[in-house]
Amino acid sequence: MKKFVCKLLAVILLLGALTGVLTACKKEPETTTYSVAMGYRISEVWPNHKVLYHHNYLDPKTTLTSNDATVTYNIAGCPRLIIATRFYVIGNTTGKVVKMIEPPEEYTYNARYFSRYLIDGNLTEPAQDPYDLGSTDSADFPMMANSYQLHPKKGLHKLHFWYPRDSAYGFEYFTVFEININLQGDDRAPAYLYVEESNDYDMLDVGNYKAYIMKHGLKDNKFLPMIGVKNQAGETILEPMFPLEYNSKENAPQIVGWFTKMDEYYLLPDTARPRPRPIISPLLYPKDAGIYLVYFTYTGDETYQIAEYKCYVIIPRVPV
Repeated sequence: MKKFVCKLLAVILLLGALTGVLTACKKEPETTTYSVAMGYRISEVWPNHKVLYHHNYLDPKTTLTSNDATVTYNIAGCPRLIIATRFYVIGNTTGKVVKMIEPPEEYTYNARYFSRYLIDGNLTEPAQDPYDLGSTDSADFPMMANSYQLHPKKGLHKLHFWYPRDSAYGFEYFTVFEININLQGDDRAPAYLYVEESNDYDMLDVGNYKAYIMKHGLKDNKFLPMIGVKNQAGETILEPMFPLEYNSKENAPQIVGWFTKMDEYYLLPDTARPRPRPIISPLLYPKDAGIYLVYFTYTGDETYQIAEYKCYVIIPRVPV
């Protein structure tokens, strides 16, 4: 009888073990989840050339994540800064990087990885100036060429980046990251852009802009007024030139600008935004009559501050 009871108990235990195994086999496997992080590098290219901040996945306490997606720095003066980024897709179970992306430089808002750039709340384009050159041979963080330039302008600079929707890793929404840089103080002297007086146009004030009505129509391909730079004392910093001449770095490397034709509602169409970057090019030079928005930036130097100028140029179909 005792042997029978022992055998019965053994059978019961075996059945219980088998039931547990079968139940375990029926459980759904755990779903692998992923998160995204953004590394970044902030470098000064003028007046010094040095890396100020450098954070990548090897430094997880300072890498931006979806749970801690904002960082703020206070920097004295108005140096020329560039920011480069890297994105990491991380397996939450292992903590290992399964995908890394070094996004290309983008100059359109709501692009794939670059969202927007604001100075004191005002939307603007990343800067372009003589320092927009870099090397991609850095073994540590080769992002110099694919970087975003800040304007050397006093104020709070906000750059928003995002990792796009990626169904392969379960990202159904954009993951937004924000880098804030508060540039404090600017002891450089003010400068301003001016248009040289000429009998080739009539000038009108239109709100915050000036409108230049060209008298010669499409004659001689000289559609735009000559633009120069002066300091507050009225002394000339850069001699006035036609816009096409600014395309030569030998002539005026501190001037960048662009122009594009307005639509019928006098708005700048997004599709007309110069790509890949807002510099003057003979390919973008006006070839027909119409209303053009013209935008110039004097990027400044060790002595003078940044200066901007926006105006309308009206080119009639026939001479006025």
